[in-house]
Amino acid sequence: MTARELATKYRLDRAPVMRRLRAAGTKVRRQGLAAGQIPLAVERYLSGETLAEVGQCFGVSAGTIGRYLKLNKVTLRPPLEKAKPSSTHD
Repeated sequence: MTARELATKYRLDRAPVMRRLRAAGTKVRRQGLAAGQIPLAVERYLSGETLAEVGQCFGVSAGTIGRYLKLNKVTLRPPLEKAKPSSTHD
């Protein structure tokens, strides 16, 4: 069972589940994004969502999202700055 499944089953956030698993000595592997999720994460971030918001959508941390965005040559905004979605209406 994954940490995400445990969190859902017991109605908890994933982070406390991960802390408890690590405290119990459980070996936890790093979770990432599937290849098909990366373009969606990039799109969400570029549309104005924060790293945390994008991460929450995919069940990973803001740091994980940031790492994938950097690997895909996306320039990150300064922390706590939420971008305004670009307008396509003229």
